Amino acid sequence: MFVVPASRHGIYSPSKFVVDVWLVIMRYLSVLDIIRLGSTCRTLYEFTTLRHVWRDVLFQHRFLDQCYPHLRSCTAEDIRHQLKTAARLDHIWTQPNIVPKRLYTFPLDFPGVFQGLKFLPGGTWLVLLFHCRNLNPSRHSNLCLIKPSTGAGANDFPAASTTFQSEMCWLPFLDQDGPYKSSRGDDLMLLRTKCNDGSNAFGIVHLNTKIPSITIPLIFRTNVFVRNYAAAGDYVVYGWITSDRRI
Repeated sequence: MFVVPASRHGIYSPSKFVVDVWLVIMRYLSVLDIIRLGSTCRTLYEFTTLRHVWRDVLFQHRFLDQCYPHLRSCTAEDIRHQLKTAARLDHIWTQPNIVPKRLYTFPLDFPGVFQGLKFLPGGTWLVLLFHCRNLNPSRHSNLCLIKPSTGAGANDFPAASTTFQSEMCWLPFLDQDGPYKSSRGDDLMLLRTKCNDGSNAFGIVHLNTKIPSITIPLIFRTNVFVRNYAAAGDYVVYGWITSDRRI
């Protein structure tokens, strides 16, 4: 919330402030507050339609800029629409009176060591990572793409599923592993592991829910000590520490 100073003869007009002042003010406002600000008068509406206003908000968002990098080259109206939709969903799901319309359970039985389970965007499909010597004697990883049944019974089998046996032993899922969307709208995940020769290996998993199918079209290795990494869109970024302790 902000306060416009009043003069002796009334309230200052927004046009009395140069646009730079309003740009600074809008940096401290939420998406919905910027939209409300633009609905107060024509001058402020023109200020809130500037493209770099919404680009700044996009860069500060917790996931839109990373998951949908193509938004950076979109128009101000397209960026505003995506941010507005995300803000309204966040507002709805933070209300204490929101309760699920329906709850259902489903069995998740697999013959191995659990390594991770994540929902794909949309909440319809799950991806499961586990190790099993019976299915894969070398203890390499198994990936399973599952669409749970929404039936009322707790013992209903999945509506659809497929399993992929990898040639590598991947580490458990972390938050930055995804799933995430590519620029073409494909569902992807990032896998990583430590190889016997000391190198770090990363794998890009393509999760196709239409067939369904699981493929790992790309595996790459690096000999540097990876400090951290992240995946977004079509890119994977990682940082490392050199022998002289520089990042």
